[in-house]
Amino acid sequence: MAVLKYRPEIDGLRALAVLPVVFYHACLVFNVPVWFSGMFSGGYVGVDVFFVISGYLITSIIVKELNRNAFSFKDFYVRRARRILPALSVVVLATTIGAVCILDPSALRAYGKSLIGNGFFVSNYTFYKEAGYFSGPAEYIPLLHTWSLALEEQFYLFFPPILWAIWVIKKSVAQTVLAGLLFVSIGLAHYGSIHWPNASFYLLHARAWELLVGSFLALNADRMAEFCRRLSGISAFLCGLGLVAVIGSFILFEPDTRHPSLYTLFPVVGTAFILAFGVKQMVVARLLSLNFLVVIGRISYSMYLWHVPIFALMLNYYLGAKQDGVLQWIGVIFALSWLSWRYVETPFRTRAFPSSAVLLSAFAVLVAMIATGLALKTTDGWPQRFDMPSQLEKSFARTPKHAEGGVACFKAVEAHMPLEPCRFGVVNQKLDYLVLGDSHAFSALHAVQSYVRGRNLSGAAITIPACMPLVDATVMGRTKPDQNCEWFNRRFLDFVEASEVRNVVLIARWWHYFGGAAQLIDARTGQSSLSTEEEKKLFAVRLRETLAALQSLGTKVYILRPIPEFSHSARQVYSALYRPFSSMPSDAQLNEALNAFAISRSDYLSGRRPVDNLLEELAESGLARLIDPLPALCDAAHCQMGSASQSWYFDDDHLSMVGADRLIPQISAAFDVDEKN
Repeated sequence: MAVLKYRPEIDGLRALAVLPVVFYHACLVFNVPVWFSGMFSGGYVGVDVFFVISGYLITSIIVKELNRNAFSFKDFYVRRARRILPALSVVVLATTIGAVCILDPSALRAYGKSLIGNGFFVSNYTFYKEAGYFSGPAEYIPLLHTWSLALEEQFYLFFPPILWAIWVIKKSVAQTVLAGLLFVSIGLAHYGSIHWPNASFYLLHARAWELLVGSFLALNADRMAEFCRRLSGISAFLCGLGLVAVIGSFILFEPDTRHPSLYTLFPVVGTAFILAFGVKQMVVARLLSLNFLVVIGRISYSMYLWHVPIFALMLNYYLGAKQDGVLQWIGVIFALSWLSWRYVETPFRTRAFPSSAVLLSAFAVLVAMIATGLALKTTDGWPQRFDMPSQLEKSFARTPKHAEGGVACFKAVEAHMPLEPCRFGVVNQKLDYLVLGDSHAFSALHAVQSYVRGRNLSGAAITIPACMPLVDATVMGRTKPDQNCEWFNRRFLDFVEASEVRNVVLIARWWHYFGGAAQLIDARTGQSSLSTEEEKKLFAVRLRETLAALQSLGTKVYILRPIPEFSHSARQVYSALYRPFSSMPSDAQLNEALNAFAISRSDYLSGRRPVDNLLEELAESGLARLIDPLPALCDAAHCQMGSASQSWYFDDDHLSMVGADRLIPQISAAFDVDEKN
């Protein structure tokens, strides 16, 4: 194995990278001064610094071994296992114990999926599918930070064979090939930061360039050393400029800064300047070689591993309430990190453990992660951990996915395939009631089903994920406009006409599409990237057209106004009171907890007011009848997620079947008026 000359300033640079990451996440959990959180608004950029350092060091070792004809793939991956897995295994074990004790079933099930992702080194893809890094729930995910480890391992799965092949075939083209890959990756990153930011954040194609910058430096190490020797003044200036760029990124970047993108060149190139020009005699190198920074740099990997699970489990335990004691907890993280480095990392990185034992242990650890993750996933988060009354436990159940005939009531519609509704009540060719909408429509569906079945009428539903029922409109999917949503919105009018539907019930998370988080797209023109006001205008125009088209078919239209939404999942709030090893809560304690997470009636009404104004205007025009969920879910002062004995919600914004049943009086009153006429 090639041994690189030790550079203490690189450990100092690691410290400079990890501390802002820790402080950035600490600001999400603890009460800290505004000036402190402002200083580390871009602390997440520390990960990019790590990527450049990693690419530089790993490529330096590979190149030295290739030049000596001593490179071995087996030795390389054994070294990666020695470096990554021991500390990761200890942290994952401790985190899993904490997760089992603290997380509610849905969160523990998601945690199980993240364990599976870690076992296969694809957790970055798992989190890309499940969550956004800067969205609210992300900070509650204990292993979210492992996305960067997975991405690195994916890079090192492909990079060594590519570099080896270049060395064997034509070594002189190595820099050209790497430069080409680097520029392609940064182009994809910047384009993706505009059009599909989550994919760019988590996935390798948009991050590889950061590691390749380090690799490019390693290939030019001799040239950089000669440059520093001949032009020491310029080198010192560039090194200082690099330090300013890195520190400035920590301060100036915000969570909504497009990243990774061309903006990310500041911390990445800054890191490259420090690595390239930070020779011993430089002021920056001497600063980064200070003992306390070197010590932090040595334990930086363990510190990175420990801090996120601790902070995330605290957030879950206290249900998001910020805590005091930031310095004490950072001290705990320092202590755990040092212990982990001293007694876990260091022994395994020596030759005390033979390669065969390392590989066997690595295989066993990964299998254990996958098996544990599968167990947590298949048991739906092990709800039996909570000694919850059966009535309360059952109240979280959602509307059954399948109705009469076995057709799913909630499913993705496939473009260019016929719309297939689930049917309920009396099965007739002509439909009395048809429910159209997104997941909110599915969650409220049981109320409509109860009405239809109770009056021997015929009903059906087509509800699909994250798609509002608007003609000639769709939403942005993960990487492109949602073609399935567009197909649904082009075809549901044909289905209404063919089935001679008497009444259509439109239910959706209306505010989400009316200038909210969903990105609305004009399917008629293909226009996207609309401003908020343009999206609102498009929504209003298309909803009016939808209602007019339905009315022209002789169909009456009902619209359910938006339901209250909460800051936390109902399951999370109730589960916190029935955690393992805790005493049984009284009704007073339950009501106190529910009141703490209730929203005021006035806040609910003001939040839905913008879309309410539009809906009321359309109702006054005679295009629809409105059904208000407020009397069912709110009292004179507050809107609740449930009672001491039953939850009305499945999560933070979807009704459980019990909650849907509370809408039956409002829905029945509205439907009965027309049924009697």
